[in-house]
Amino acid sequence: MKGLWLIVGIAVAGVVATGVGFQGYSVAFGAGRTDQARQLAVVMPGDLVTSVSASGGLSFSNQRTLSFGSAGTVVQVLVREGDVVREGQVVARLDAATIASLQKTVAQARVALDNAQEALADLKAGPTAQALAVAEAAVANARLSLRNAEEANQRLLDGPDADAVANAEATVGNAIVALENARRDQTIVVASWATTIPNAEDQVETAGEKYGDFFSRYLGIALTDGQLLRPPQELLDKWGADLNVLLGPGTYGSELRKREFGILPVDDPATPWNEMVLFAWVALSPLRPDTAALETEIDALWEALEKARENLAAQGTQRDKALASAQNAADKAAVALKTAQEALADLTVPADPLDLEAKAVQVTVSQANLEATLKSLNETRQGPDALAIALKEAEVASAQAALDDALDRLDRAVLKASFAGVMGTVQAKEEQTIGANASVATLIDPTAMEVRGTLDEVDVASVRPGQEVSVAVDAVSGLSLQGRVATVSSVGQSQQGIVTYPFVIAVEVPRQAALREGMTVTATITLQRVPDVFLVPRRALRGSLASPTVVVLEKGIETSRPVTVAGSNDQYIAVLDGLKAGEVVVVPTAASGLATSSSPAGQRGFQSGGGLPGGGAFRVFQDGGR
Repeated sequence: MKGLWLIVGIAVAGVVATGVGFQGYSVAFGAGRTDQARQLAVVMPGDLVTSVSASGGLSFSNQRTLSFGSAGTVVQVLVREGDVVREGQVVARLDAATIASLQKTVAQARVALDNAQEALADLKAGPTAQALAVAEAAVANARLSLRNAEEANQRLLDGPDADAVANAEATVGNAIVALENARRDQTIVVASWATTIPNAEDQVETAGEKYGDFFSRYLGIALTDGQLLRPPQELLDKWGADLNVLLGPGTYGSELRKREFGILPVDDPATPWNEMVLFAWVALSPLRPDTAALETEIDALWEALEKARENLAAQGTQRDKALASAQNAADKAAVALKTAQEALADLTVPADPLDLEAKAVQVTVSQANLEATLKSLNETRQGPDALAIALKEAEVASAQAALDDALDRLDRAVLKASFAGVMGTVQAKEEQTIGANASVATLIDPTAMEVRGTLDEVDVASVRPGQEVSVAVDAVSGLSLQGRVATVSSVGQSQQGIVTYPFVIAVEVPRQAALREGMTVTATITLQRVPDVFLVPRRALRGSLASPTVVVLEKGIETSRPVTVAGSNDQYIAVLDGLKAGEVVVVPTAASGLATSSSPAGQRGFQSGGGLPGGGAFRVFQDGGR
């Protein structure tokens, strides 16, 4: 029936303050009359919220890499990944040797700090009697050096003194005589040793011949040069020879029987001695060898040879010392002569201009040194200046910093959690040798997180630090975190022609929320909030910017009404004046169909605001037709 309005109430429950505030519904006049379709919206109070959405990832904003600060061996690791720790709880320990070394460093740093503080205190206390005495002594020495430099310069200007020249000539003469005497003595020493060493060498050769002749005569053995250096018993033992067996009475009978039967021995090449020689001594010689006497004889020959060698060595040592002493005396006499001749030449040669200049410079230097010592003496008497005190104070500060660092490294040798949290990755293992700055473990505060992402160049101009943010975690349905924009980069990043700007959002994390680093989130940043206004769809606004109007449906009649607006977003307009809650406005729409227009959450760019506190209702009117 034409003119009959059907009121339909649609309940909308659980709409939050920043959620979708209004929906538009199409109304058709009469069944099948889609050409007259229109969209209506109920005016309701709310907040106009302008926002921008961006994706990002969660990361822990408060996490710390724990390290010992000193190299050593890990003896204890008391936590595992995922352990919940309290502030100050021990995480790991270094070995006792490293701790002892750190304690020693602390002690040395304390001593250095004490010394620096004492030096500062002494400086501030003013000069001591000893310091004054040292400064005065320096002045006296500088005066003496200046006088000596002036006298040397004057002597060079005056030229050589006649007496000095005469003395230098006499010194040269004496040096010539001393050199001649030294060379004569050297000649005598050389001549005296010319026959001594050959005689000693002849004695060694004679004793060696006698020693070797014994072995040749009784055993038929010709000694080599090397064997001549070895004692008889050592040679006999090496050969396996025993004189009592080879030449003793026990061999007489067998050798005589061999002779009776006409058997003559043959020299055995496997033995070092000659069996024919032994046979001659035992079977043919009318004299029977006395082995005891032979041993005595050979020992005496060896002792004579040793004494001859020792005498030759002693004579050689004495000769070398005598020749070296004579040569040294001659060398010293030659040096003394050269020195005397140079001294005489220095006296008789005219002064070199360079020497004159050097002496004058030395006088200038000595004068400058005297002035410097006088200045230092005056400064000592006046006490320290501000710069010196500042320098000592800086040294004290440096020593204090070194002590603080040593104490910190000693404290960190027993590594503790710096705040309450959860252990991340634990890299250190027991019995592991670890570097000073190597990571032992990572400590995480699970209640402090941040969102890192990027904004496009269209949205970044509207985002500023401090703006409110609502963060939805993709992996945790229904969880919404609150936060604020912390930083927005001023430097863009270009990738494939698209420029984006990094941002960081600090979020508050409930303790019961089990969030992980790297989770994907959607951050809705509130750019502007206009509270306590009437919201209508943006397409309902008509008129001009200077005189905006909306069409209000009053008792089925469309009436144009002027309004005062306070801003808008992509979907809604904030009306300050001209409308009342519950009124219905007409929204231009498509020519047919029941179309709806909404601003779904998560749409890029903006999200509407307002909502119905505690639930609410939209009233939709439809012309029932005939």
